[in-house]
Amino acid sequence: MLKQSFLIQLFVLCSLGLYAQNLVPNPGFEEFYNCPDKLSQFHNVINWYTPTIGNPDYYNNCKERKADPFGVPYNIYGVQQPKDGNGYCGLVLHNVVNNRLVEYVQIKLDKPLKANSHYQLSFYVSLSENSKFAINTVEACVSKDALNSNFWEPLLQMAQVRFSNTFVLDNKDEWVEVKANFSAEGGEQYLSIGNFAHANQTVVKQLEDGDKLVAYYYIDKVQLIEIPKPVEPFVAEVKEPDTKNVKKKRRRNKKNKLGRKPNNIKKNDDSGLPENVMSVDPVYFKYNSTELVTSSYPELDQLVELLNTYSAMGLIIRSHTDGSSKEKDNMQLARDRADAVVEYLLENNISRNRIKVECLGSANPVSNNQTVEGRQKNRRIEFLITRLPQ
Repeated sequence: MLKQSFLIQLFVLCSLGLYAQNLVPNPGFEEFYNCPDKLSQFHNVINWYTPTIGNPDYYNNCKERKADPFGVPYNIYGVQQPKDGNGYCGLVLHNVVNNRLVEYVQIKLDKPLKANSHYQLSFYVSLSENSKFAINTVEACVSKDALNSNFWEPLLQMAQVRFSNTFVLDNKDEWVEVKANFSAEGGEQYLSIGNFAHANQTVVKQLEDGDKLVAYYYIDKVQLIEIPKPVEPFVAEVKEPDTKNVKKKRRRNKKNKLGRKPNNIKKNDDSGLPENVMSVDPVYFKYNSTELVTSSYPELDQLVELLNTYSAMGLIIRSHTDGSSKEKDNMQLARDRADAVVEYLLENNISRNRIKVECLGSANPVSNNQTVEGRQKNRRIEFLITRLPQ
């Protein structure tokens, strides 16, 4: 009798184990190629990628630094410990200045979903402390084909998981679990997370705190498992955190918010700055113009945020052109573009004595000047961040 009871229990456990296999590889963003050393380095996360030309961020505590714009728990968008493990990612899901500039992450599942089988999809989200806005359309979708766009623009898809149809996700203190059950058509093998809703479906809430004109969310612990046919309807649900823990973390974060240095760190502290030089993503220009291409404005704004955060940070601007004009004209255009960037930095309260300019013209191309795409890549300004002398 005892043997029969043991076999029944073993069968139940094995059955649950078959259903509970997570089909998402690297679900907590723990595995990476290189420890992030600047923003917009989601490409370092193994298995995951972005389906558009947007630039999601990757945060990990793989390097021990007190105040790090791309670290854990402190980073340029706020303060948050991982839900699990050492890392998480960050996405702009709503941009007030330009609602087309939103970001997504995507991954191929370990195996395709089975037709008419039932699945539960869940992940944890937390609104960053420095976000001025919050939204309801924090979503995920599964698809048979990989989503793909060569532009920085919203991807309008049917989402299996949405945070809410009416209420916004504005919890900045704790991780909130969002999950839903659904029935698969069969053959779905890609999972994407982002904001897939039309503008008229997105509820936007302006918050009292926060200085960044975006709704920026941290994402962690993604799970997709097969489940028995559920009794309840296929609706999304949200699991709020324990209120006691929320209050404790809120008090702690007010002391340690990045941008408002913790009391034990001096205003001019340069914790997290490199010993010599590190690079920041370049910005690109329109043909024969000092005007940036649209996708480069967020990069320049991130640079301003870094410089305003770290007073000990210096900047080298290296201005390049393509090879479509005489070198004398190229050098003048390089100077004009550098001057335009310097003027923008000065308007954003960056001191001129922190900036060094190098105009290189067409001398250092990074791509083929014989193609339109190559010339676009060569029309750039590169930034090197240095530590100012004491």
